[in-house]
Amino acid sequence: MGTVYGNVATNGGTIVRSNQIHGTIDNNVPLNIPPYTLPRRCHYHNFSQSTFSAVSRSLLWPRVRQVRQTLYLLSSLTGNLTVNAIGGAETFVALHVTGDITGKITVNPKVHLQVYFDGNVSVKSSRFS
Repeated sequence: MGTVYGNVATNGGTIVRSNQIHGTIDNNVPLNIPPYTLPRRCHYHNFSQSTFSAVSRSLLWPRVRQVRQTLYLLSSLTGNLTVNAIGGAETFVALHVTGDITGKITVNPKVHLQVYFDGNVSVKSSRFS
C-alpha cells in the first residue's frame, strides 16, 4: 500500500512491477530458515493446557528468584495470562507455546518476558499507566 525505495524479493511470490516500487523485483529468491532452538540457560516448568482455558484468567508467578530465566512450556494459550515480578525484583521469564497464541498476555512492571511460539500469534500492544 506504500512506496518501496529499494529491492523486493520473494520466494515464489507474485510481485509485479508498479510505479510504487523503485528497485528490482525478484520472485525466485530461495529462503531457508533453520529451526530455532531454545536457550540452554532456561529452567523448564510445564503447565497443562487446561490451566490456560479461554474462560479462566491465569497468573504466572515465577517460583524463585534466579539469575537464569525460567521457561514455561504451554501447548497453547487461549485465555488471559498475567506475568508478575517476584517481590518487586527484576524477573526474567521465557514462555514457549508449542501451538497458537490467541489469548492476552499482560506483562507487569519489572518483568522481562521472551515469547517463543511454534504456531500462530496475533500481536497488539497497549500500555497502561
